[in-house]
Amino acid sequence: MALKNWFRRSPASSRGNAQTPAQRSEESRTASESPARQPDSCAGSETTEKASPEPAPPPEHAGSTDKRSQDRALRDTAAGPSSNQGDGNTEPGLPPEVSSPDQAVRQRALKHISDPGVLVRAAVESRFADIGKAAVRRIDDEDSLAAIAREAALRTTAQLAVAHIRCQEILAAVACNARDPVVAKSAVKKIVDQHLLASVAECEDADALIRKLAVKRIEDQSELSEVVRHEAPSDVRLSIAAKLSDIASLATLVRTDPSPDVRSAALESISDERLLAEVAANDSEASIRLSALAKIHDDDWISHLARECSFADVRLQAIERTSLGAVLIAAAKEDTDADVRLAAVERLRSRGALLDVAEHGQYADARTRAVERLRDPTAFGSIVLNDPAPEVRRAAAGKIRDQDLLGAVARIDPDWRVRKRAVERLHVDSELDLHARNDEAWQVRLAAVRRVRDQRTLSNRARWDKAWQVRKAAVERVTDQQVLANRAKNDDEWGVRRAAVRRLDDQALLANRAQWDGDQRVRLAAIGRLEELDVLWKLADDKDAAIRDAAAGRLAQLTGDEST
Repeated sequence: MALKNWFRRSPASSRGNAQTPAQRSEESRTASESPARQPDSCAGSETTEKASPEPAPPPEHAGSTDKRSQDRALRDTAAGPSSNQGDGNTEPGLPPEVSSPDQAVRQRALKHISDPGVLVRAAVESRFADIGKAAVRRIDDEDSLAAIAREAALRTTAQLAVAHIRCQEILAAVACNARDPVVAKSAVKKIVDQHLLASVAECEDADALIRKLAVKRIEDQSELSEVVRHEAPSDVRLSIAAKLSDIASLATLVRTDPSPDVRSAALESISDERLLAEVAANDSEASIRLSALAKIHDDDWISHLARECSFADVRLQAIERTSLGAVLIAAAKEDTDADVRLAAVERLRSRGALLDVAEHGQYADARTRAVERLRDPTAFGSIVLNDPAPEVRRAAAGKIRDQDLLGAVARIDPDWRVRKRAVERLHVDSELDLHARNDEAWQVRLAAVRRVRDQRTLSNRARWDKAWQVRKAAVERVTDQQVLANRAKNDDEWGVRRAAVRRLDDQALLANRAQWDGDQRVRLAAIGRLEELDVLWKLADDKDAAIRDAAAGRLAQLTGDEST
């Protein structure tokens, strides 16, 4: 605003460059002709006119020279004690008695001051409240009062000067330029002109709290909108956003403001769902996007965002709110974000929709989850045989009950995880025997051994399987004591030997393993099943402390003698 430049001028804003009352009077007359000033409160004061030592000369050259000399003299008087101006004249300064610690002396000295510039200086510089108060009460020129309000050493003096100012523009200048925020606040509270309040809100020189106070006092929506358009500071825009009701201005803020806080504040007052959808689709801040989406209630807009928004977080929230099945199916089949796809699958209810995703979804994770949610065991034949992703076929195999189909999957699927899942659901011993003996993956053979009931298969696997995990599982289920004895004595893996010892009945072999096995864990397992007391007494003197303790415990258990 043009008014901001008026704020920048600083009549008597510094003691060395203070304008004289005559200069201010001339400015007041000029300003009174301008529509920006308020003639009823901002015209030149009568006191200023009286302060001039001579009547204002007519506009001839000589009169103008006399006026300039007068202005220079008054300006130099306001600037300080006697200073040489180059023409030999000495101008009066601030009498030292004004600074006397004696109040009576101060007051008498002040009463003898008639120069307006010196009165201003006394009000600005004095540290005595009585001097400031008395000086302010003798000054009628509002520009001079503004200078005091901005520069006075005492806050009480500055606030008294503000109290005497009626001109709204001058109050606005004080609000922008006062050194003391408390004084500036007093000035703002006297301003009722909405345009000037808006100018204070825009003023970069003003304290942030003053700008916010100015915004708080603005009720005119057009002025608030004008401040927004003039790129006010972010703290001002934030305050304005909370007060604006103009949709166009709110839309401008929420679309273009660089501050997330301002956009978020503007969003609070927006209810237009088209604009909310625009914000949800485009804002760079996730919190603002999601807040905008939360305010949308029209399912068409929600569904549109679920399909078209480029931000996955918005699509995810929209998917969790939409009720349109076609949108859910499309998201489950095609969305590029895993969380969105899986959320869409979770919201599908019909068999047809789940089967559609399981068979035609573009991503394996969504197809897998759709298979897991399907309950119809007849729906998985094509999927388990044809899906390119092992995890999908595995999920389908885990749902199939048809033994022939499971056997086929266990035989032909190239992925051992899928074959293993099929074997885990097989019940036919012939099929289990086949996979326990022949599958190339030990994990599949292990799964078959754990389910097969044929003892010949178990005996064979306990003796001959190359994977110790499979041999151990077979030992844990076989009943043939000869097989167990063989594995207890001859297996290379201690875990297999211990499993065999734990199921062995042969006391001689148990005594052998308890004394001579190379692994302590196997010896301890053998002691736990040993009943030969003489061997136990011998083991009670073993050099291994754990063996001695185990043997002593077993002796006490068998003899009932706790002192053993």
